[in-house]
Amino acid sequence: DNKCTRKRADMHKLTKEVQDALFELQHPADCSKVKLLECPAAKGSDQGTGSRLFFLTRCLARGIEMKRTVVLNPNMKGTEEMLSPFMPWSNCTMADIKRGKKEGRVAEYAPMGDDQKVKDGVKGGLVPKQYKKYGYFWWKAQETYYALRPTEKTVQALAAHKASIGWNPGDIVHGMQVRRTDKTAGKLKEADPVPLQT
Repeated sequence: DNKCTRKRADMHKLTKEVQDALFELQHPADCSKVKLLECPAAKGSDQGTGSRLFFLTRCLARGIEMKRTVVLNPNMKGTEEMLSPFMPWSNCTMADIKRGKKEGRVAEYAPMGDDQKVKDGVKGGLVPKQYKKYGYFWWKAQETYYALRPTEKTVQALAAHKASIGWNPGDIVHGMQVRRTDKTAGKLKEADPVPLQT
C-alpha cells in the first residue's frame, strides 16, 4: 500500500545518505591532512571470513564516531585476499598511516581484541549516535553494504555466471549458508563439514 511504499522510499533515501557519508569520510581529498584510524585484524587468529568481516566493519562505526578515516591494516593473512573482489574501503593507505603516526594524526582501534570486545558490549554492537534509533541490525547492514561494494570486474563475473546458468531474476531463490573454515576445523570447530554436491 502507499504507507509501505513511502516507508521503502524513505529507507532507500536514508541508505543513500549513510553510504554517501561513509564514502566521503573514507575518501578525503588529501590523506595527509586528515585524522586516521588504523584498524588491525587480530594477529594469530584463525577466524573465518564472516567472523572477520563482522569485526572489521565495526571500524566504520568507530570512524564515524571519532570523525576519522579508517585504514585497514591487513596484518592477518588472507584479509586482503578476502576483500579483493570489492572496492577499497578508502583511498588512504598504510603509507599514510606510517606518515600520520609521525605527525600524531593516527589512533588505533582493534575490534578483535578481547579487551575491545568487552568495551563494545556483549552484543558486539557499535552504532553511531545519529543512527541508534534505527537499531543495531540496520546499522550492521549499512556497514556490510559499504564494505562489500563489488568492483566492476566482480560485477561482470557475476553477470557472466548468471547468464551461464540461465539465471532468471523473477525466480524464487532460497539462500543457504554452508559452514566452512573455522567452524568445521581447528580449535573453533563446532560441526563436521557438510558434503557439497553439484
